Amino acid sequence: MVAIVAALQGWDGGRGVLVLDEPTAVLPPHEVAQLFELIGEVRRAGASVLYVSHRIDEIFQLADRVTVLRGGRVVATRAIADLTPRELASLMVGEEVDPDFRAKVPAASGAPALLEARDLRARYLNGVSFTLRKGEVLGVAGLAGSGSEQLPYLVAGALGREASGRLRLPDRGGRWADIGPNGLTGLALVPADRAREGVIAEFGVAENLTLPILDRLRHGVAQSKSREAALVRDWVQRLQIRTARRPGRPDLHAQRGQPAEGRDGPVPCARAVRAAALRAHRGGGHRHPDRALRTDRAAG
Repeated sequence: MVAIVAALQGWDGGRGVLVLDEPTAVLPPHEVAQLFELIGEVRRAGASVLYVSHRIDEIFQLADRVTVLRGGRVVATRAIADLTPRELASLMVGEEVDPDFRAKVPAASGAPALLEARDLRARYLNGVSFTLRKGEVLGVAGLAGSGSEQLPYLVAGALGREASGRLRLPDRGGRWADIGPNGLTGLALVPADRAREGVIAEFGVAENLTLPILDRLRHGVAQSKSREAALVRDWVQRLQIRTARRPGRPDLHAQRGQPAEGRDGPVPCARAVRAAALRAHRGGGHRHPDRALRTDRAAG
């Protein structure tokens, strides 16, 4: 919010364009309301607003017209008055969807525990404990500074000496292990800042995707390019990762500066899932992963 106000310093109304890119991603509810009031004042003063968001309710609350992008292309520009939330959601994803649909998830209270955490502590965490059960999605919510952003990094063992607590994986020996300066816990983590923490910018999709499992791609002392290519093609297809293209085919080794929009989004997810699956089935094969951690600063 401070950055938005700073951008308006010196502006005295009249013509101009205010560009806002996902401005509510990390704002608490009361600041979202303040932002919407500010946008209204800018409009009434005669300026225009370009508001980028994937949150359908905000678009209907603020916009007069909406342009939908999908796969780097404009697919529609419509007046908000001519659209319903269902129609807008369908334009965004490219197929008929219900934005209010919520899948029924059966209670997992009787399922076996896959991860237990006790007395987790760090700069913003003070004695957090939880149990994650098989087949369960355990959501962690909180405002900025509440500790919710730190928790996945702590469980993955990525905070070093700053963290403490105990973890237990009942299906992997069942012993309690202390978290601390001893390194990573072996749990797959999809970080919040995908571009900065989730990929190496100078590497392409293939290199980023296979980094944690290079030992699985060896053929003798050399790396098997054919096994790497097959694995990468499989995950690019599964997650519909968009890559830069050579004439007639995707370029899975596109370097920095060449467009590869999937590299910063689905690639860290695919890499974490694949690495977790291999850890879950150390003998090889195609078993599904048993547990993974994902954190999002721009939750929504």
